[in-house]
Amino acid sequence: MNKATVTNAMPQQDRDYEIAVDRFLIEIEHIRSDMAESQTRIERLRAETSGILAETRQVLSKLAA
Repeated sequence: MNKATVTNAMPQQDRDYEIAVDRFLIEIEHIRSDMAESQTRIERLRAETSGILAETRQVLSKLAA
């Protein structure tokens, strides 16, 4: 069942609601995991960028001297 089907299907019984909630909770966990991976990538790239910036400043400082 795809996302559109899950979100557009109107549950008719309590069990249908439980299944829908479980699916949404699983999707939320996947999104949280993706967000955590993205944050890790962001922090790694930020550190790399800071290193490149520091190296660039050193080179420019030597050229200016």
